Amino acid sequence: FPSHDTIGVFIDIGAFEPIKISNSYHFEKNGWDVRCFEANTNLIPELEKYRKHVYNVALYDEYKPEIIFNVVSTNGWTAGFSSVELDDKLFKLFKCKKRNANIKTIIVEQRTLNSYLENELQDIANKIDVVQLDIEGGELKCLYGFDLAKYKPKLLVVENVASNMELTNYIISKGYKLDKKIK
Repeated sequence: FPSHDTIGVFIDIGAFEPIKISNSYHFEKNGWDVRCFEANTNLIPELEKYRKHVYNVALYDEYKPEIIFNVVSTNGWTAGFSSVELDDKLFKLFKCKKRNANIKTIIVEQRTLNSYLENELQDIANKIDVVQLDIEGGELKCLYGFDLAKYKPKLLVVENVASNMELTNYIISKGYKLDKKIK
């Protein structure tokens, strides 16, 4: 960004926690227009307490009025993970055995980011600076529902915990380059 005074638009998909481990909180506190998307309904009250724009929806590759969203409790420092689809790699990453996992389900609406930008968020649709994706393995499917060529965010911050080369190659095929990879 040109300077520390830059004010922009940040879309946080998989917002999870509003302050301590949030990548978007700093930006919102410095005047940015931040939109927080979180599918886990249990996390919405805390997000709404501290954040301006919170949407309780699963962003993915297609619209479904209701889906079963999985919330897995673990003994990890974040107390678990949640996802539309539960991949065995997630259980291994979180050091949790699937057969012993405490999995609760939530019914939530599933939409595409395109549908939000075309309908509810038209005012920011063509001004996106940063999109962060942290949805436990669902990042690629979420990107399938987001027209990168049309909306052209300046920066993508994408969690790729399983080192999914299909995800990396997809982003590169859309004209982005991998600048940093943090383990």
